[in-house]
Amino acid sequence: MEKTKITVPNGTRDLIFEEVTAERELEGRIDGLLDVLGYRPVRTPSVEYYDLFDQSNRYIDETQMYKLTDGDGRLIVLRPDSTIPIARLVSTRLKGFPLPIRLYYSQPVFS
Repeated sequence: MEKTKITVPNGTRDLIFEEVTAERELEGRIDGLLDVLGYRPVRTPSVEYYDLFDQSNRYIDETQMYKLTDGDGRLIVLRPDSTIPIARLVSTRLKGFPLPIRLYYSQPVFS
C-alpha cells in the first residue's frame, strides 16, 4: 500500500498570508454592503441531522454526504447544502419575525 501523501484533498487548497488577508477584506466589504442594504447575517451549524436532508432534497446525493453519529447515536451529516438549513432556521428561530426577512450567509458546505 502506498504511503499517504502529506497534502490536501483534491478540490481544496491551503490559503496563506496575503490570500487570507484578501479574502477577509473582500468578505468584510460584501458584509458591509449587505448590512447597509438591511440584510442581517445568520449562520447554521456545520452539522445537521441527516433527516433534514433525507428525501427533502433529491438534488443532494446521500452517498456524497459525510455522515457521523452524535453521542446519542443519531445520524448527523456535515452540511451538504446551505438552503435547507437556512429554511429550517427561518421556520423555527425566525417564525413570526416581521416580513420581509432579509438574510445573508457565507458558510462552507461539505460534499
